Amino acid sequence: MAEQIIHKKTIKRLDKDKRQLLKQYYQLDSSPDNPSPQNKPQTKKKLPDHQTNSQEQPNNPEESPAIQTAIADSTLTQLLHSHNILLTRETAANNSIKNTIYDNYYDLIKVNHLLGEMANSTMNHELEVLAHNVKLIRK
Repeated sequence: MAEQIIHKKTIKRLDKDKRQLLKQYYQLDSSPDNPSPQNKPQTKKKLPDHQTNSQEQPNNPEESPAIQTAIADSTLTQLLHSHNILLTRETAANNSIKNTIYDNYYDLIKVNHLLGEMANSTMNHELEVLAHNVKLIRK
């Protein structure tokens, strides 16, 4: 079953993580003697391009630039909230599918039972007619 994820970090740890990410982004060492990022030539790391051709774009709408930008600009809390909403929707869809399958299976059992009753009742009537005809022949 899908689980909802909730992360609570202290503010100090969040700040430390953000500083570490900034250091990695600007390729800074932890020593204070290094020049500031404004004095250094900024070289951005090129992110791998997941969209190699135009045919993949319709197949992967999650990888559109607008969505990537929205994800990059979101906070962890917003991302977790969105994740939880998506998990709730997924669970609801799975439950709906299970209910539909259960209902269809239940209807199939009812139809099978009804057809069985109809077959038995028709056969019983035919057997009664046959027995009656056999009695008439014996007389």
